[in-house]
Formats: sequence, C-alpha cells, structure tokens
Amino acid sequence: MNLLKNFMLLCVSSVLALASAELYLRWNPPEPLYMQTRHVVQQTHSEPSSNPALIYLPKANLSKPFRNREFNTRVTINSQHMRDREYSLSKPSGVKRIAVAGDSYVFGWGVEDHEIFTEILEDRFLKNVEVLNFGVSGYFGNQKLERIKTGAVDYQPDIVLFFTEDKPAYCDATYQWHAGKLYWGQLEPSQWKERIRSFLLKNVYLFAAVYPQYARWRNRASPFPPEEAPVLTKEQEEEIEKSTLQNENKEARQILSELKALSLKYGFHPVLVYFPLKPEHASLSPDDIAFLGKLAQEAGIDFADLSKPLKDFQQRSGHSAYFHYDDHWNKHGHEAVARAVKDYLNTSGLLSAEHFIQQTSALAGFEAYDKNST
Repeated sequence: MNLLKNFMLLCVSSVLALASAELYLRWNPPEPLYMQTRHVVQQTHSEPSSNPALIYLPKANLSKPFRNREFNTRVTINSQHMRDREYSLSKPSGVKRIAVAGDSYVFGWGVEDHEIFTEILEDRFLKNVEVLNFGVSGYFGNQKLERIKTGAVDYQPDIVLFFTEDKPAYCDATYQWHAGKLYWGQLEPSQWKERIRSFLLKNVYLFAAVYPQYARWRNRASPFPPEEAPVLTKEQEEEIEKSTLQNENKEARQILSELKALSLKYGFHPVLVYFPLKPEHASLSPDDIAFLGKLAQEAGIDFADLSKPLKDFQQRSGHSAYFHYDDHWNKHGHEAVARAVKDYLNTSGLLSAEHFIQQTSALAGFEAYDKNST
C-alpha cells in the first residue's frame, strides 16, 4: 500500500514539475525558443501564386486574426493581395502614389492594419498621396522585385520604395503546401511519429527546449553518427567566404539593375531603403551599409539609410522600436519608420511641400505621439 502511495505521489510530483517548467518557459521563453514556437503569418494567411517566382501571396479578401506572445492582431488583405485598402488602378488626378515593397516588416507583422507605417504616412503625414503596401512576409529580394513588376506597376506609382535589411538576394528556400498551410523547407513528414514530433516542437515549449539536446545526444550515441563536416584550412575558408561574397554582390547588382530597368520602363523613381534589425541580431556593419549604398548608386537608384533615424527616435521618444521577444517592429517602430520616410521624402525633394501636413515644431510629432502611447 505504501509502495502504491509513493508511486502515485511521485507521478503527481512529476506532472506538477513538468507543468511548472512548461508554464515558466511560456511565461519567460528564451528568444530562440520563442522564435521556434511562434506562429508565422505567411503559413496561415497566404495562398499559392500561379507565378513561380512569387510562390505565394497574401490570401485575397482575407480578414483573420494573427497572434503571438506579444500581440493579437487582425490581418486584412484586399482583393489584390495587399495588406491595405482597395485602390483603383487608375491614379486620381493630382495625387501622387508611392508603392512600398518589402518583407514581413513592411507587411506589418505584429501590428494592427492602421498601425503599419504605410498607413501612418498616408493618413497622418502626407496629403494627396496614396501609399500602397506590397509587402509580403518572407519575401526575398527577387520576390520583392517580381511583386513590383507584376503588381505595383499596374497602379502607376510615382515612387517605389524597396525595403531591405540586407543585400537584396534571390530566394534560396524551398516552400511547399500541406493541408492548406505553407511550409518553409522540407514538407511536413507524413509518418505519424514525425507528425507528433513536429506538433510537439511547435506547441509544447518544454519539449522544444529539451528535444535539441536529446537529438545531439542521440547522434553522438548512435553507432552510425552523421558524417562530420571536413576540417578546412584557413585558406580554404577564406576562399569560400570570398566566393560567397562575390555571389551575394552579383545577386544584389542583378536585382538593383532590374529595378532600375523597371523604373525607366514605367516611369517611377526607385529608392532602396535599408533598415537595421533588432540590436541583438546581426545587422549590417557601417561599412556594409556604405557598400550597399554604393551598389544602389552604381545602378542609378537612390539610397536611404534608416539606421540613425530609428536610433534617434527611440532615444527621443523613450520607446523601443521592436517587440521584446519578437524581432519585428512594434507600433512604436512603425511610427519611427513612418517619420523617417516622411523626412526622407521631404529632404530628398521627391515630394513637394504641398504634399506634407505641416507640424508646429520639430518635436511636436514626438510629443503628440508620446501622449497617445502611454
């Protein structure tokens, strides 16, 4: 009897301990664990594209919640696969149009429709200017370019902003559809054991935290461990690094050259817009940013660097531009980007003074925003 009682006590204690660990990880997950278990918007809010270069698009006429640990938002997609309101193809008389291409940052991951910087620009900072959002979460450089070619140009834009956090590159990922969801990489396995493992990795924080350690131990303990990568000499590593850099620069030049060609064909002004990632993530170095600007200059494209404006806004407003766990801009970040883009459009002369809503002082916008954000 005592043995059974002790066994039951052990079971209950174990369950409570596991539940406590799960609750703790859900309450305060390490960033890699959060990134592994978070929901991905393009997986559930997209549809296949008939264009093989695009692969997928936001699902037309969709209104659906998207939530993760730090946000619970509603994503609204119009009939033309844009997270935006409906626009007529013909441009209204006396109106300027700005088309914005980019990935999840431009798409507005984690914020409400009206909090996206494109909406802030159009509604609060500019007048007689329409700002069209062609951002698609997960898109690479060539996909952004194709989105401009097969979507944005139909709306006769005067300016096209091409947002990037790195050198524009070609998509090197494999996307596949399974059970109505988009998967990046290998298709979800069909074996029931692998399906369970995949489900647990995505939905049970404790399992997701422990499993990688178990997998490494299993590989070491296996009589047939995976082949180790060959040991390279310093010269071989430098040669590989040099070759990789050359390929990256070649791809970036090709994409920017095609963007310039499109601008000449359709009569819009192209701007390459660089934005930094979350501070603890790997953003480009100042030298790399300068080189990116040089690549844009070589292609005959204007270049805007949002690094300093974003940093200045955070210091002056007292708000972080990024979520705590997630790596995307929060509503303060979109506010900062909207202000930075507005200032660029003003100082560059791409829009005349009549297109800006005037503010009483340089700090008026910051003060008004702070009062509404506490």
